[in-house]
Amino acid sequence: TLTLILTNPAQAVTEASLGYVTMNQTRKLVLLLETDPSVSLVQMLGVWVQLPYSQHSNSSNDSNNTNCDMDVQHPFVWAACVRYLCSDAVKRRVYVDSHTFLLVL
Repeated sequence: TLTLILTNPAQAVTEASLGYVTMNQTRKLVLLLETDPSVSLVQMLGVWVQLPYSQHSNSSNDSNNTNCDMDVQHPFVWAACVRYLCSDAVKRRVYVDSHTFLLVL
């Protein structure tokens, strides 16, 4: 279902979802569900979060950063970040700098 959601942006998302971000051998980002068994086996770069479309404004092509700013301040995004940092399932985190990670919205 994750692939369907990510490849079909016209499909309405009614629930918030999250998972973890890793990179494959060709240095492309790979989004994993939080429940994926490989989460404990591969290096993780960060967390991805998808909020319901109702959380966004009507214009997805807005030229300012208001939507992104609102997303970053959303409590679910903060909870997903804390969950990533505290998860026992994530065994191998990759940090560019001390306790920094990638957040994909």
